[in-house]
Amino acid sequence: MKIKKGKFMVYKITHIRLSNPSEVSTKKITHIKLESGIVETAAMAAYFIDMGCKYTYKNSAGKEIFVTSVHPIFGNPYIETLDRTTEFDELLNLPYF
Repeated sequence: MKIKKGKFMVYKITHIRLSNPSEVSTKKITHIKLESGIVETAAMAAYFIDMGCKYTYKNSAGKEIFVTSVHPIFGNPYIETLDRTTEFDELLNLPYF
């Protein structure tokens, strides 16, 4: 579901896909599924975040958490939790698809 906040929409992430499920890292998220059912690559989401779009997910406590983009020198851009306070990223707790 898209919620209009200002100029850009907020996209809610409900599921993630990892390139290798045995390597649990936000760098391994290849695709995300949005509440609307649309599937995007993590690199596309990173690009849209850079354009001003907002992406969120609900953590285990039901709190809406924002996602940010990461652009390594080598490799594809990826997404991770914005302002995370623990080493483990709760984005990785979302169901796989």
